[in-house]
Amino acid sequence: MDCEKIDINEDGKIDQKIYSKNGVTQCVVRDLNFDGVTDMTEFYRDGVHYRDEIDLDFDEICDLIVTYENGVAVKKEYSYDFDSNRHGIQFFDSNGNRTEVRRDNDGDGKYDTIEHYRPGEDEPYRVDSTLKAEKSETDKNIKTDNNNENSDNTVSPESQGTNETAK
Repeated sequence: MDCEKIDINEDGKIDQKIYSKNGVTQCVVRDLNFDGVTDMTEFYRDGVHYRDEIDLDFDEICDLIVTYENGVAVKKEYSYDFDSNRHGIQFFDSNGNRTEVRRDNDGDGKYDTIEHYRPGEDEPYRVDSTLKAEKSETDKNIKTDNNNENSDNTVSPESQGTNETAK
């Protein structure tokens, strides 16, 4: 894998690395605040951008994962307390309209609230909540797609052996 290194702000430090194989972009690693630490990684499959992993508060922990299909964000997974304790996931249709939001409001790793949206509307038309004093057996068995086959366990070239060459 080849690596093109770029100094965006011309301070003598590498701010962006573009990894490619046979001339096709595989991954772009960015230091957004110029502190020498990766803050955003863009992933490509066959040269097509399909995923971003972003550290929004610059603490070296990924806070937002965006999945793309045909150039449109179709899923956003995030930690809204920036400590990886409370999670949410938003789903979008092929036009970029939000269709569903799932939230883990109490930080137990299970989605407690599911909001359903009609295309183009800002307010949900239905909200399902499993927050109760004690969860019923039905609530405990609700399936979500958190940590299943829809998860992409792509490994960054930063953690793999690469043939880096400055360009």
